[in-house]
Amino acid sequence: MAYLQDLPDTLQLIVIFLVLGSCSYVLYWLLSRIVGRAIDKIISVTDFKWDDILFRKAFMRWVWILVTLLPLDSFSPLALKDFPVALTAFSLALDVMLILVVMMCLIELIKSAFVLIVERDSVSDIALQLRMAEENGEKYHHVSSHSLKGLQQMLIVVVVGVSAILVISLLFGKNPVIVFSGLGACAAVLMLIFQDSILGVVAGVQLTVNNMLKPGDWIAAPSYGINGIVEEVTLATVKVRNWDHTIVTVPPYSLIKGSFQNWKGMIEDGGRRVMRAFNVDMTKIRFCSAEELERWRKEPWWKEELGQKPVNLTAFRCYMEHYILQNPTIAKDMLYMVRELDPTPQGLPIQIYFFTKSTEWKKYEMVQAEVLDNILAVIGEFGLSVYQYPICFPS
Repeated sequence: MAYLQDLPDTLQLIVIFLVLGSCSYVLYWLLSRIVGRAIDKIISVTDFKWDDILFRKAFMRWVWILVTLLPLDSFSPLALKDFPVALTAFSLALDVMLILVVMMCLIELIKSAFVLIVERDSVSDIALQLRMAEENGEKYHHVSSHSLKGLQQMLIVVVVGVSAILVISLLFGKNPVIVFSGLGACAAVLMLIFQDSILGVVAGVQLTVNNMLKPGDWIAAPSYGINGIVEEVTLATVKVRNWDHTIVTVPPYSLIKGSFQNWKGMIEDGGRRVMRAFNVDMTKIRFCSAEELERWRKEPWWKEELGQKPVNLTAFRCYMEHYILQNPTIAKDMLYMVRELDPTPQGLPIQIYFFTKSTEWKKYEMVQAEVLDNILAVIGEFGLSVYQYPICFPS
């Protein structure tokens, strides 16, 4: 660059930086357009689908920036050898940029790794959705089937924290170990300032490691007004969409400190419990008449074990168990029964206990309503009646 010697120093620096910037831009353009498209074509024809997630555009963009910055680190001392102050400042800025770019590469790698770990059984579907989203210029929002987002965020926080320490050590010319030791000396103050964040991180890890809840679970915590589907689990918040379509956001440590009910066991087992009771008027309980015995012995629900003098309530319970057994909407591989509870002044409670095959709320309500309707309609045929408070009309 001997031709620059005749120019003023400021103009020389401007020209040098323009040349370096132009060369870097051309290199980045060649890498992203030519090499990037070649890589896209290669991974699109491979049988493996993990490469579509690993080498996605968000990650490769930072890789191309890193590859572009590396030649600057080699050529800048030659270009700026006559400007030591500018060389020092440029080298410092370049080192900071390299740390930040490496940090972004690691963050994108963590995101891709967690997608591969969580959805290893459906990688091809995610790869297709990811490619379509990037082609349309949209962000890909993926809700994992496991609560690993908290761990992912924790790793990202660690990467960002280490990068911040390295940047601070560069800017102030200190050893990174000394900077880290200084932060350790301030640990007590930091714990007081970031107490909620630390509690949230610990609780988020507990929720994740112990598999206490994950996105898609139905949880209920009445003390926090929660009764709905978990939409997101992070280190700082748990977001739940209630059945009334309101959104409740609580810190994870609130759920750990208190208690909540997770209905995922019901959904995984495929049966939802019905446990309803109604009171029978005890004055109507009696032995079956001869006419009733003659008629009921022909019914499929009749059991000879009832004996010669069965009670009408016993016959009714046998009928209800047979009705539950024949109902196609009720799970037969789970516990079902019709039992008597302790007598009360309001009558004898009879409880029906079974599980529906469908866990869907509406179908569940329809099944138990159907059973109760049948009870109210047929109980009179056994000479029984449901107890209810007498209606007193004003005189």
